[in-house]
Amino acid sequence: MDRYVHSALGPRDRDRLPPGPLLGRALDYVAREEWRAARAVLDRAAEDPAERRRAQYLLWEVCQVLGEPDPAARALRAALREDPVTTRFSPAPRRRILALAAPGDFQANLPLGALLEAPEIELHTLWLTDPATVLRDPAAAFAGPPPAFDCVFIAIAEDPRHHQALAAADRLAAALDVPVINSGAGIAALSRQGVAERLRGLADAVVPPQALLDRAALEAGPALDWPVIIRPEHSHAGQGLARLDGPAALAAYLRRTEAARCHLAPFVDYRSADGHWRKYRIILVDGEPWPCHLAVHDDWTIWYYNARMELAPGSGPRKPASSATSRRPSRPRRAAPCRASPRASASTTAASTAACCPTGGWCCSRSRPA
Repeated sequence: MDRYVHSALGPRDRDRLPPGPLLGRALDYVAREEWRAARAVLDRAAEDPAERRRAQYLLWEVCQVLGEPDPAARALRAALREDPVTTRFSPAPRRRILALAAPGDFQANLPLGALLEAPEIELHTLWLTDPATVLRDPAAAFAGPPPAFDCVFIAIAEDPRHHQALAAADRLAAALDVPVINSGAGIAALSRQGVAERLRGLADAVVPPQALLDRAALEAGPALDWPVIIRPEHSHAGQGLARLDGPAALAAYLRRTEAARCHLAPFVDYRSADGHWRKYRIILVDGEPWPCHLAVHDDWTIWYYNARMELAPGSGPRKPASSATSRRPSRPRRAAPCRASPRASASTTAASTAACCPTGGWCCSRSRPA
């Protein structure tokens, strides 16, 4: 269950505040991944004032698993109306972190609850539900006295819809007078087009140009160097991603998507000599590259949860062995582009998605806050 539920309903919080009968039943259904049954019970639990806020928060997650984004958004907004702070408690905290988040789906924010699982870390998440008000008065971000925290982590992902929230996060972080991890302005620069432009000309790296075209331009038949890859604006994790080999494929794609705008980029064949596609995630912390994880697939449509690496003995998705012992990729030629890539952002931390080309350099496709 904690694969989905990290910040408000994990085991340590259930021990601190045990759920009532309805919420307890819903959690049992979630643990068995019986999502429809969980949804039905949560709808009832949300009517109980004692259970309402936690039930609405869990509804946000369950509805996303069920592919119901609008009910998920309504449930989260309802949960946050009572208090914009959600907390994962620690019985003996050594670190207290305040994460700044934007209301949205699973892709809207860095999942700090999943990444900072150590029991001595207490994680508070402040959801910026009204960034315009926070820009005018940072103290208005909290409904009551703020929790105790040692640092602020801006966890909001780049998205044009988040730019006001990112500006509000910077304004609030500056007012709180504690150490801050990440920069909202730096994150805002991490668009697909922005990263491609900033990294253009990077030595030993292939950085495919990115274009964002509206539907009218796509339907007019733009001049493209085929093949290309296409995805709807705002999509991640392969949602709506496709390879197009010519105008007929583009026309067919537009018939099956309602997206108003789409990202396009050249298709790059970065297969290794064994015919497999390898996708790396490298974390950059103050400009230093740290290997994070690797996905391997026999198909180019690869992202970390579809790689089926459990079928390959000794595979993952996993942290490469070098991540425990090294700050950098093992070959100097491959390390240089990693060190140069922080110029794409002023963020304290960033995650770069890349592939190792057969020529020995990197094919850089995306950077996001980390």
